Amino acid sequence: MLRAKTLSHLLFRSRHIAATTRKIPVRTLATTIESSLIKNELKHSESPYLRDHQHNPVHWQEWNKKSLDISEQLGKPIFLSIGYHTCHWCHVMNHDSYMDPKVAEVINKHFIPIKVDREQRPDVDAIYTMYMQATTGQSGWPLNVFLAPGTLSPFYGGMYWPSHPTAQSSTTFSQVLEGVVNIWAKEPQRCIESAETIKNRLTELHDAQSGASYDELRLSILDDVKEHFNKHFDAKYGGFAETPKFPCPHNLSFLMKYSDLLQSKTDTDMSLRDKSLFTLKKIGQSALKDHLGRGFSRYSVTMDWSLPHFEKLLLDQALLLTAYVQAYQVATNPKDKELFLEDIKGLIEYITIDMADPTNGSFYSAEDSDSAPSRAIMQSEPESSGEYNKIEGGYYLWQSDDFARPLTRIENDIAAHYWNVQELGNIDSEFDVYNNLSLQNTLHVTAEPREIGMTFGKNENKVKEILASAKAKLQEYRTQTRERPAVDKKVITGWNGAAIGALAQASHLLAPTDPALSEQALTAAKKCAHFIYTNLFEAANEPAAAAGKLFRMYSYSKPSTEAGSTPAVNEDYAYLISGLLDLYQTTFDPRYLDWAKTLQEHQISQFWDSKNGGFYTVPNNNKRDELFLCPKNSFDSAEPSSNGVSADNLFRLAGFLSSNVFRQCALDVLHCFGKELTAQPFGYCSMLGAVVAKVKGIQSVLIVGNDAENTQTEKLVSHLTRNQDKLPTNLTITRITAPAVDNYFEHYGNTLYGALEDKYGKGLVRFFTVDENFKLTNEGYETAEEAIKAIEAAQ
Repeated sequence: MLRAKTLSHLLFRSRHIAATTRKIPVRTLATTIESSLIKNELKHSESPYLRDHQHNPVHWQEWNKKSLDISEQLGKPIFLSIGYHTCHWCHVMNHDSYMDPKVAEVINKHFIPIKVDREQRPDVDAIYTMYMQATTGQSGWPLNVFLAPGTLSPFYGGMYWPSHPTAQSSTTFSQVLEGVVNIWAKEPQRCIESAETIKNRLTELHDAQSGASYDELRLSILDDVKEHFNKHFDAKYGGFAETPKFPCPHNLSFLMKYSDLLQSKTDTDMSLRDKSLFTLKKIGQSALKDHLGRGFSRYSVTMDWSLPHFEKLLLDQALLLTAYVQAYQVATNPKDKELFLEDIKGLIEYITIDMADPTNGSFYSAEDSDSAPSRAIMQSEPESSGEYNKIEGGYYLWQSDDFARPLTRIENDIAAHYWNVQELGNIDSEFDVYNNLSLQNTLHVTAEPREIGMTFGKNENKVKEILASAKAKLQEYRTQTRERPAVDKKVITGWNGAAIGALAQASHLLAPTDPALSEQALTAAKKCAHFIYTNLFEAANEPAAAAGKLFRMYSYSKPSTEAGSTPAVNEDYAYLISGLLDLYQTTFDPRYLDWAKTLQEHQISQFWDSKNGGFYTVPNNNKRDELFLCPKNSFDSAEPSSNGVSADNLFRLAGFLSSNVFRQCALDVLHCFGKELTAQPFGYCSMLGAVVAKVKGIQSVLIVGNDAENTQTEKLVSHLTRNQDKLPTNLTITRITAPAVDNYFEHYGNTLYGALEDKYGKGLVRFFTVDENFKLTNEGYETAEEAIKAIEAAQ
């Protein structure tokens, strides 16, 4: 890689260099090819984000063999720009730079410009994100990288570059382009050699992380996990990280589920379960939550969660819903349970109403962070001079006078106190780096209704009544005076799978207390599963090679009305299988379990690393479009890794189906990442549940026989899901019926389930427990109480 200081030096001296450098002549043939063939191709894209750039004067290409071949044939470097639909700085750079004809002229003349939607091609994004992290220690979007033609090796990169100098960056995008053009013209071989060096180092790093690295895994690694999270816990605001501060709900779910294994009897400190509950409570009160609407923003730039990055992603909502369901199950404080239940209901409604396509039940991927500010404020301010007129969080930010407009005086006084709305704004100027947040407020709870009542001389219930009235008025006023952020309506298979699982879990939790909302959640999960099965899945009646194949995404606004054509990545299989297993556990409909099994077998056949174990991000027989390495996703980020989710899926399927094959695959995933797991287990929380399953084994319950109105079965399942702290951490429940045996289990070669159904299927319900070797441990308990007692005793 070229050293940053070398390129920076060239950026500032580019005019002098241009005057003295002999440029490499461009062949006449190359010029002819360029002028006749290269134009902006993004109007044909499946990605809404890419189609947003179809009117740029930049001659954008998609990442495919055709565009990569053009770069190699012309000997031109690739300018690769990676972004996504809800990215604020992607929008700004698009408006300020890519719509500028002068900038476009430079890009088109000297580079082959390629635009990538990271949500469509996470494999491409993963490689060049690794490059940025390895060379600069940071990464983000937009991610802009210059690649050598033919090899696709990166030789320079960065993130957002402004169109004009700012207080944060004196280097503009035009200067970066000019510097790269000049150094490529002056020393192309040096650029190529540097790119090859960094490519080789990235490959070595990748091989070290994803090669077979067996290490004996013991529960003692949880000591490191405990130490890490206790050390990094924010006792004031919750959370376990510095800024930017992500909720990381999968970590919270792990800490709650396995808290007993992370706590010794001599510990006097607050348990990690309680720290997770505290964190979720703080997040529910924070500015991440849309207090006037529904849903949560992705992360905060402040430690106290008071200033979000305002985009809302479906995957985040699904992971948070799962965490809040678990929090409600383990919490003992009634007020905390009430708050968690409120957030569970809000997330269900956001996913099933705001993010759902009403015609077919699929879920959209995200809601933008950007929107125009309040029209009331815009009328009082001078018009902008052609600049990007949307601001990040414009829909959610409030000036104090605008906040007061729809409210009575007492409503404004109490609501402003509750949500910390201040006359001069509540955003610290330290975080207003672009000077567009002056006088603005985010809404976050800083006082309890009881405390407010004491200040204003009103009882707690009256304060809640006033807050409810203020919320309704503010919500209506916001709708009338502001433009809601745009929704990215592409459907991502894996994210929909995560939503299916979260809704299924929430449905079961709510069934006894809120049957209407429970049914809403379950119906939405089923409709979404049906949509994916119908539109994004190739079933077994297709050619054998394609049976079980998924597609990555479905876009409603694409030029064609056909289903998606982008192949699914490993994440899609992992998240969807997980969601289907949750849906099976809620409904005991064997079709969902059978579909999960089919997908798992296809995932193994297409993504499995037969040499080292674990799953590649893309199919193992196809390093798509000449990628110089095939990444494996194992380390958790803001979301759980696909290999971590897959290891958990494999153990669960092994329990549901009494399958040694799936159990062995799960073990092989752990063996692949064994040394990394041992070295820094706190970065692999999504995989640590599988480690516990490996060490402690899987315990399964088989339900056979007639259960009038499902009374005993529901009693068992409800108790097991609501008392996780008293139960084995790796427990599966399979319902065995004659149709399930005839249509599914018998075809799997599972003789145990058929034998049980033959012997007990026509009698009263019985509950059988199965050990880690898939052997029956009893002759069948006749009541749920007996089975529960035996299961708890085995813990």
